[in-house]
Amino acid sequence: MRYYKVTNHWKQSCTAEGTARVQYTTDDFVEAPTYLQNVGYHLLVFDSLKNAKYFSATCFFDQGLRIWSVKAECIVRMPNYLRTTTFENANFCPPTELYNYGTWPPGTVMVKRLKLLREVIA
Repeated sequence: MRYYKVTNHWKQSCTAEGTARVQYTTDDFVEAPTYLQNVGYHLLVFDSLKNAKYFSATCFFDQGLRIWSVKAECIVRMPNYLRTTTFENANFCPPTELYNYGTWPPGTVMVKRLKLLREVIA
């Protein structure tokens, strides 16, 4: 199955801050920080280009969002709720004060490892 990742302009997590932010690459597989893995959180991708584009278009992060096709490994069961923090309108997921925030965007899939393949020109 083909998956898609939305990143900021620098190929980083677009909804994470500080040590929660992952730097993605086309060279190697990456994983979520260990402390997030330990509480059941891994990397997020979308199950279709349509869902990735919807998230990108409706996301209120103004960071020059980019969509990538990715190679993803080890799909994992997602928590029933989205965790985030009180930092800046509850938009990020840093390591402290995780709490229940809301629902996942449509088509969200959680994977243990991923590698960017190519940028999708939307």
